[in-house]
Amino acid sequence: MARTRTIRDEPAPPDDACVLRALTVGIELTRGELEANARANQEVYGFWGISVFLAVDGTDVAALHGGRLSAFELIAHLVVGDLRAAGLALLPTGAVPHQDIVTTSDAPYGQTEADLELLLDAVMSVPHNVRENPLWGPEGGS
Repeated sequence: MARTRTIRDEPAPPDDACVLRALTVGIELTRGELEANARANQEVYGFWGISVFLAVDGTDVAALHGGRLSAFELIAHLVVGDLRAAGLALLPTGAVPHQDIVTTSDAPYGQTEADLELLLDAVMSVPHNVRENPLWGPEGGS
């Protein structure tokens, strides 16, 4: 039985907002890494979703680099407008600033293997930049 995922009631982020995804494997955003995250989300919460953090401005990006993402050397940066152009949506889940990238803004956010493939294809088509985290390190920076 899937756990209920907390979905926050908040306005959609602006198109120019940045979405950050920590890289846990290798030096590039990979389909395999995204698939593993989406499958874990499906197993726990019952829908395909890819965990990311939302940064509305440069201050938010720096705070995330030094906070929630400080354990990760490399961070993929995507733009909200590019996600939307690829037919994706952000679902405000868990605690601020967490979001899940989903294939639609209407429940149930994809349940089948075909839905997973659509999600992965769409996310992999979105332009992104992988950047070194300037605040990476055991003490929030190295």
